[in-house]
Amino acid sequence: MQRFPLARRRLALECKGRRELDCKTHLSISGRYGLKGKYVILNSLTLHSNIKQYGSYGKDEGSYFITPSTIGKIVGFVGRSGGEQWDDGTYTTVRELIIHSGWVIDSIQVVYNDKEGKPVWGKKHDNDGGQPNMVKLEYLDEFFISVWGYYSTVGDRVIIRSLRFQTNKSKHGPFGIEEGEKFEFPSTDGKIIEFQGRSDQYLTLIC
Repeated sequence: MQRFPLARRRLALECKGRRELDCKTHLSISGRYGLKGKYVILNSLTLHSNIKQYGSYGKDEGSYFITPSTIGKIVGFVGRSGGEQWDDGTYTTVRELIIHSGWVIDSIQVVYNDKEGKPVWGKKHDNDGGQPNMVKLEYLDEFFISVWGYYSTVGDRVIIRSLRFQTNKSKHGPFGIEEGEKFEFPSTDGKIIEFQGRSDQYLTLIC
């Protein structure tokens, strides 16, 4: 069974001046889920729009669910995972990352660009353990397009074990240890301009 520590995926994509998902109306969501101990785990998701179906993403195993379609459109998502939720806010681009890692991803800190082109340091999520690593992009010419890595369950927590990042010019990582279940944000025609996640001593979610 594949679990999604990334159930609340929110990659901000720029597509010809408009956000790609804004170009379509999403009417319903379906997927499959199962039990892992005392927890209900989301295994897969499918998005149904007025134009086409997207997915399934994940493994189609477990019990099936679907939200009723409506005559309106879905304008937002709410989800929950382990740890304290964090959101760095909205910026124009990512300039660099500072990642502390050992056997897990101990923390991540992001440097963004504000609307005036000035660097803004996001808060560090979570601790100073592990080895510090810096990913510094070529300003204005380089941007992130994809993220992937591994996660595993330690006790009753899902923990991010490793991360890799791909830009329009190169790949960075791995940071941490590539053990457990693999996850991936596929590359797109847009760029990643912000990060969200959860942390509980270690990084437990990134999206």
